[in-house]
Formats: sequence, structure tokens, C-alpha cells
Amino acid sequence: MATIRKRSSKKGVVWQIDYRDPQGKRVMKCFPKKVDAEAYLGKVMATKREGRYHDVFDVRQETQVVFDELAARYEENFKEQRSFKGFKSHVIRDLKEVFGGRRLSRITYLDLETYRNRRKTTPTKAGKPRTDASVNRDMAILGHMLSKAVE
Repeated sequence: MATIRKRSSKKGVVWQIDYRDPQGKRVMKCFPKKVDAEAYLGKVMATKREGRYHDVFDVRQETQVVFDELAARYEENFKEQRSFKGFKSHVIRDLKEVFGGRRLSRITYLDLETYRNRRKTTPTKAGKPRTDASVNRDMAILGHMLSKAVE
């Protein structure tokens, strides 16, 4: 929820806007005129609604990385690990099916929990129920990918 407040001090009156950016970070800005504050806030809200916030307000470029790019870089950097061909490559393929084409900044905790629950209900190749340990290994790979993306 965005707000406009009138702030008075010894130096005079300023108009402060208060809103949250798409990453959830609180942003506050001051303007000398109420008209300027309303115009800026209107611009912010319109671009957030249209999904163009990153283009208009120069949010860091890293937030626009797509999961497919991350998976390709991860495969390139970690393909020499012993476990990669036998295990990680299959998990990454499944992750691409679920999160492919999505910005990393748009992946939420709820998406991760949904993926975890879906993996638990998916049977193995042998038709047996998947164990919690195997689901945790899949989540560990996803966590490693995301931590490397942050680095």
C-alpha cells in the first residue's frame, strides 16, 4: 500500500511517499510539492501494475535472470562433479520443467514448497513412493543453484 504524507520541519514542508518495490523493500522519497509526489507515486504504481518496474526504475539487472540461464550456467560450471551425470542432471531437468522461463526474482517460497510437495507425491521409476531423503537431496541442489546465483 502506498501513501503520501505531509511532513513539516524547521526547514519547511515536504511531501513524503512511502511504497514497497517488487522485491518487498520499503522505499520512501520526499518532494517539495504535493503534485510532484502524486505524479511520481502514480508512475510507480502504474509500472508495478504493468510489470515494467525493472525497465523504468533501473532495478539491478541481476534480478532479471531467468531460471533457464541459471540452470545452463550451473550445468556448465558443475558438470565435472562425480554426481552430476548420475543424479544432478536429472534433477536439473525436472527443475527446468517447473521453473523454466521464470525470473529468479519471481520464484517465491510458496513455489518452492509446491515443488517439494509435488516431488513427494511423484513415484520413482520403480513405482515406489519417493522418500523424504531423496526430496531433500533435490531441494539441496535447488538451494545450491540459488545460492550460487546470489554469489
